[in-house]
Amino acid sequence: SESPEEAIISLKNDRGTGYETYVAVYNEMIRAYNEVRDEAAKAKYGRPLNKLSINELNAIKDKYPMKISEAEPVGVGE
Repeated sequence: SESPEEAIISLKNDRGTGYETYVAVYNEMIRAYNEVRDEAAKAKYGRPLNKLSINELNAIKDKYPMKISEAEPVGVGE
């Protein structure tokens, strides 16, 4: 999406996906969101995400909301 407010990450796996793999991928998506938010915090406020006030943090989260869509698992190899 051209607008961060409208961007959605879609996660789709198959029934053969192991739980550890699922969690690793999900954690990587969370890490990517946090990285984008941290870069935005540094650009806008001159400080990393973990050093922002609650109002500043909420402004960053509003600009870069975490939207993850999980599709129903499909059969193995589909």
